[in-house]
Amino acid sequence: MKKVNLTPTFTITIMTRLEGEVTKAVSYHDLIKETLEFSPQGGFSLEIMHPRLRILTVLHKAKGKNTVSFEDGDFELLYKLYKDMKFMVVSQGYKDFKDHLDEVAKQTEKDK
Repeated sequence: MKKVNLTPTFTITIMTRLEGEVTKAVSYHDLIKETLEFSPQGGFSLEIMHPRLRILTVLHKAKGKNTVSFEDGDFELLYKLYKDMKFMVVSQGYKDFKDHLDEVAKQTEKDK
């Protein structure tokens, strides 16, 4: 099991057509959800969708908590997907979450 923090929050500023410049709070919980819901090139097959839905269910059950624990394989999928994500704005918060996932992965390696 891998324990991931959910509560750190940072802000990003985006430009929208209707509202102009908008500042938005983003939590690690939000980043996990967005990572899993981000469509791969060509869309979702059921084979791709199934493990993501399983992880989203675990995430949903952890709503309001400070951390969430993922099975090893689910964490590895989340970790890979996040490392491959593309972002529309530059933010230290995105890098900080990646650093957190790196630390979670290292702790797991030490425990083996």
